[in-house]
Amino acid sequence: MILSGKIFSGFLIGLLVLANSSSIQTVCAQGISGVLERIGEIMLTENASALTEWASNPVEIAVFGASRTYSLAQGRYVLEEFFDSVDVLSFSIEEYTESGKGLFVEGTIIVSESRYPLRVYLRLKLSVDGWILREVIFEKKSNQIRD
Repeated sequence: MILSGKIFSGFLIGLLVLANSSSIQTVCAQGISGVLERIGEIMLTENASALTEWASNPVEIAVFGASRTYSLAQGRYVLEEFFDSVDVLSFSIEEYTESGKGLFVEGTIIVSESRYPLRVYLRLKLSVDGWILREVIFEKKSNQIRD
């Protein structure tokens, strides 16, 4: 699933309206496709607040290094700093695995500041309230130079 800022903008407006009118749990209650669409929208709009709205407390985050455990407020700050440092051109979900109450998502972010794509990994857990983000990892995909 490849999401491009230019091609995907009309659909994003619909998602933003949906996101503003309901909680992430409501969106994610629609199933895995709802979760994946929401992740794509969050990555394309570089929205750290939206990402941490459905994160566990604490949440594990790694940005180009070792994973650390953060409170929600600290995690939001770390993600805001990351998104402030990049200009996301596109995001694609390479694959995802659902196993019972768990979901692992692997994606690629293309940013204007780097010749290398960035890999993003998200680990979520299903709770009675919906999907909860447990971990997010950003790393350079240095073995592949983008065109």
